[in-house]
Amino acid sequence: MQCLLFLLRKTYGYNKLCDRISNSQYVVATGIKKPNVNRALNGLIEKNIVIKKDNEYIPTYQFNKNYKTWKVLSKKITAQSVIKKDNNLLSKKIPTKDNSTKDNIPEFKFQKKVPIPTNIFLTLRMLEYAQKKGCNGDYVHTLFEGFTNYYGKSGTKWKDWTLVWYDWVRNDKEKYHPDKYKIMEPVE
Repeated sequence: MQCLLFLLRKTYGYNKLCDRISNSQYVVATGIKKPNVNRALNGLIEKNIVIKKDNEYIPTYQFNKNYKTWKVLSKKITAQSVIKKDNNLLSKKIPTKDNSTKDNIPEFKFQKKVPIPTNIFLTLRMLEYAQKKGCNGDYVHTLFEGFTNYYGKSGTKWKDWTLVWYDWVRNDKEKYHPDKYKIMEPVE
């Protein structure tokens, strides 16, 4: 199901009928190990829910909207028995932009200094920090885009990129764009 939802996001989510998606993209997005991703995709293709077109290196996947051509599970195998049997093979789900909650907020902390991660995104905690500082609506996303572009080009290395984001917000508020922040009233 996670692989199917990711396919729908990558195709219809971007107004496309099909898209070239590598298995490593499925692994990163779903947190499922590569063998399980391969098995899930093969199952979707076998059931004719997903159509796969082989290209040179990366296959093209398309959701089959014609549900009448889908092949259902046989009566001997029920969905519940497959889920019970297969659950222990699935890997632990890692937090992503779409599934992070307050309980599993990802941290961009590392043991040694590293350049800005390519998969960094505005976590709920980072967003709340900017809003707490008074950052108005859509400006948070513009500010984050500037942050990732700047550090992506500079090659600067840090251990904790979340703290670097906090500094970025504070500096922006104090030095560069104070007009983009609303004045916070003290709470009594």
